[in-house]
Amino acid sequence: MRLLTLGQRHTLTVVLAALVLALASACQPKPDTATIGVVNFTTRLSAVYDGFKTGMAELGYVEGQNVQYVYSGGVGTTEALDPEIQNIIAQDVDLVFAITTPATMKAQLATSGTNLPVVFAPVNDPVASGVVKSLSRPGGNLTGIRTGGFASKELEWLVSLAPNTRRVFVAHNPDDGSSVAGLVASKEAASKLNIELVVHEARTPVQMNLVLANFPEDVDAILVLPNNMALDRITDFVKVAQERHLPLASVSYAQLEAGALMTYGPDFFQVGRQAARLADKVLKGTSPADLPVETSEFFLSINLRTAQAIGLTIPDEVLQQADRVIR
Repeated sequence: MRLLTLGQRHTLTVVLAALVLALASACQPKPDTATIGVVNFTTRLSAVYDGFKTGMAELGYVEGQNVQYVYSGGVGTTEALDPEIQNIIAQDVDLVFAITTPATMKAQLATSGTNLPVVFAPVNDPVASGVVKSLSRPGGNLTGIRTGGFASKELEWLVSLAPNTRRVFVAHNPDDGSSVAGLVASKEAASKLNIELVVHEARTPVQMNLVLANFPEDVDAILVLPNNMALDRITDFVKVAQERHLPLASVSYAQLEAGALMTYGPDFFQVGRQAARLADKVLKGTSPADLPVETSEFFLSINLRTAQAIGLTIPDEVLQQADRVIR
């Protein structure tokens, strides 16, 4: 047997040491990095995305270190949702965060039959929309935050602020599931309150232009439902309300800041934070099928500047119940 020289033994030792180090490095657990694709129907709900990222950061997900976001902003049209979702899926994401009912429904179709989880927020009625089987046991690959159930109370608060209200204008989009659910709830409340809803349908931006251009004269107030098309035109509705001194009720604080008299509904930033908790559980291995859909909190907000501008005095007993007031 031929013995190795001292130099050869040294060389072999170096090679073996390098090999051991390489194998040890390969066996070391690599830091987990989650890639989250975000699809958003409208920039109006960018606060949901901001809240989601804040919530994820609070849970230890640091952007650029252990989490990456694939996000192009609000797409603006239903037609743009399909290619946006396909682009997100093509980037090998670990989870899809879908903002709005239309985005969630498209994400459901795109991920059907796969193991790619989807967390949604906000969706007005995820059961009626068909994205989950039930709130307690979603089934499939989706779970998220439900924001429906406040439309009837929104109308009740409007009447509390303006007790002489009898005829209320509502812009409705029959193609928007949130608008449909909101109108059903509002009709039930209107019947109990002896209020007549003056409903004008608008399925397209052109039809919405016609509704605004031919706004009825004989209404006492304006009710804006969770209708994406109407909410995107909130400044136009506020302008009509202020010109005609009409109380206007809408669904979130952003519209209050835009000049609505009152809002009752979810805080979309907090909705995003709430969704982050579900995303964290999914990324850690819990199946969306086993994560119950959660319901967001609702908040009453009042704009006293708008009340003064339209000549309306807010009853003290109502004002005291407000969560937020713009003075």
